[in-house]
Amino acid sequence: MCSQKWSCSVLLQILVLCALSAAASASNITVTTRDSRISYAGQWVDQDNGGHKFTGTYGSSFNFTFQGSAIYYFTMVSVNGGVAAFVVDSLPQEELDASRGSNSSVNTTVVPTVLFSAVNLDPQANHTLTVSYVGPGALGGPYVDFYYLMYTTSDSSSAGAGSSSPSSSPSPTNPSGVKSQSKSNAATIGGAVGGVCGGILVLAGLAFLLIRQRRKPQSDTSTVTPYTDGEGSSILTGPLLVPPSATSSKSPRPTIPSPTQMQTRAPGPPLSTIPSFFPAEQNVGAPSRIDMSVPDPRLSSPTETSDVFGAGSMSDPPPQYH
Repeated sequence: MCSQKWSCSVLLQILVLCALSAAASASNITVTTRDSRISYAGQWVDQDNGGHKFTGTYGSSFNFTFQGSAIYYFTMVSVNGGVAAFVVDSLPQEELDASRGSNSSVNTTVVPTVLFSAVNLDPQANHTLTVSYVGPGALGGPYVDFYYLMYTTSDSSSAGAGSSSPSSSPSPTNPSGVKSQSKSNAATIGGAVGGVCGGILVLAGLAFLLIRQRRKPQSDTSTVTPYTDGEGSSILTGPLLVPPSATSSKSPRPTIPSPTQMQTRAPGPPLSTIPSFFPAEQNVGAPSRIDMSVPDPRLSSPTETSDVFGAGSMSDPPPQYH
């Protein structure tokens, strides 16, 4: 029983470690505007010494190919923001307005935030994000800013060279990005925890069934086999008979009358029926008695009758029977 518990504990630990390692292998890769994997089209202007780009020209776009389960587009949201279109693979196009605030906030400090995100992608497949300028925003802003991209991958080796670098969370100066990325990390961790819990339940059920099967008493299936001789035939060919008890096996002894009970008779013709001292059929447990109530005239004297049973000698010859 101890070995079974130890085996179940080891299996649970292995499952937890596998789930944690799978969750830990997922990482966020930051891709700046200078990454060589980004292909630009149209007119994009560098700002902050190449720290970010912007465009206000119709037809300007760029695309980026990656392998991962999610991707995020970071930009500056302000009154100067315009409308951009986003497409991932063959998914429907989505147009988003980057304008927000009022004219008084033009000179305020702004931070990059997530304007677009695509999640629940196939982590083992290659995906392509395409961003293009559509036009001015609702507040009249003519520009679309591009600060950086971030995508989630299960293999950190897929990070490109140059300005690409792995990151576990967005920049601290990006509250909106932190919120969006926290949701992604929470989804990843939630999936891992759900898988671990499901595996634990399955293993617990298997362990319960195994322990219950071991504790179940085995049915007695032993049978009595008769002894056989060398040729394989059974010596017992029929049912065993139990001998009767000592009281029932003894046959009742007939009651022999005494000489005084015997009656004499004069010589004469023989009797039609000779009484039998030993009945042919006797009931077990109920001894038969000879009925001596009727005197027999053929018996001459008690002495003669006694000689029949060996008690004396006969003086007269036996009568002749016809």
